[in-house]
Amino acid sequence: MHATPASEEVAGSCRRVAGKMGSRVPAVGVSSEIHSPVLVGVLHPTILLPPSFSHTENTQILIHELAHLQRRDCLWNVLAQLVGAAYFFQPLLWKLIQQLQDTNEEVCDQFVLYHTHKRLRYARRLIAIMEENDPCSLMRLAGTAVLGFRSSLGRRVERILNANAVTSVCVSRRLQVLVCTLGMLVMLLAGLV
Repeated sequence: MHATPASEEVAGSCRRVAGKMGSRVPAVGVSSEIHSPVLVGVLHPTILLPPSFSHTENTQILIHELAHLQRRDCLWNVLAQLVGAAYFFQPLLWKLIQQLQDTNEEVCDQFVLYHTHKRLRYARRLIAIMEENDPCSLMRLAGTAVLGFRSSLGRRVERILNANAVTSVCVSRRLQVLVCTLGMLVMLLAGLV
């Protein structure tokens, strides 16, 4: 994938946000091959932004991507995919991996709410990103409102807008390691079933 370095304004914004979060600072690039912001890389993480990404919208998105970096989601996703490939014959494992990815997104959304407290603005931004990728998707999203959101993005938006939800992102390192180890063990055991 080809990417060029982001503007100094965006890179500086990333450094400021990372400093406030206590996160290391990844490289920030722009790529016309992507349509929404994404964190890539395990050893040399990089936040990739689409060319249409506006500087005025980047604080919440940068917090989200930096949360993925702090949580080492790229590494866990690679490990999950390797386990999935080893147990390719187990459909329940693929469902578990998808649930892991959805949960990663929702937890990173909580980081955004914890640091900005701007639920409506963030929900609107996620929907705008979806609409930029597929203009017809907003109509599909609106059409599902009667039945409730069924997509993972719809569930994320519902959780973001739920003001009664408890927002906590403080978890000890020991508990993180324990949960991750148990999760990988469960995934391995599920693959044997």
